[in-house]
Amino acid sequence: MALTPIWPLRIRLIHWAVALACILNFKFLEDGETPHRFVGYGAAALVLIRVLLGLIHSQPEIRIQGMVGSLQQIPTELAKLASKQRPSLSRGHSPLAAPVMLLIWVLVLALGVSGWMMGLDTFFGSETLEEIHELFSHALQVLILAHLAGIAHEAWSHRTPAWMGMIHGKKKTQD
Repeated sequence: MALTPIWPLRIRLIHWAVALACILNFKFLEDGETPHRFVGYGAAALVLIRVLLGLIHSQPEIRIQGMVGSLQQIPTELAKLASKQRPSLSRGHSPLAAPVMLLIWVLVLALGVSGWMMGLDTFFGSETLEEIHELFSHALQVLILAHLAGIAHEAWSHRTPAWMGMIHGKKKTQD
C-alpha cells in the first residue's frame, strides 16, 4: 500500500478554511453579529466553489459524481463495520464519508442562505427562521463529529494517520 496524491492544494485550502469558519462561528463569534455573518457567507461561498470544482474537475476523487456513485456501496461498508472487518480503502471519500461530506456542504449552504434571509426586512426577527438556522447549525455540528469519528476510525483500522491527507494531500491506497 502506498501514499497516493489525491487532494490538490486548492481542495485542502477550501477544506481548512471552511473548518476554520465553522470553529469561529460555533465557538468564538457572536451569533448575528457582522463577523459571524461574514464568516458564514465566506464558508458558503467556499462550499459553492468546492461544489463547482466537484462538477468540473477531471480527477474522479474530486468529482461529486464519484461521491454520489459510491453511495451504492454503503450497505457493504456498513456490513463490514458490523462484522468488525476493516473498511475498504478508497482513493477519495469512502462510501460512508461521501454522504456526510455532501450533507455538510448542504448544511453550510443552508446556513448561509438562512443567515442571509434573517437580515432581510421580510424575515427580520422571524423566530421560525432563527430556529431553522439553529437546527441547521446543530445538525452541522453532529455531522462534523461524525466526520471526525470516521477519520479516527479509518486511521485506527488502517493504521495510518488519515487526517494527514488534508495536510499533505496524500492518502493510503491499495494501488
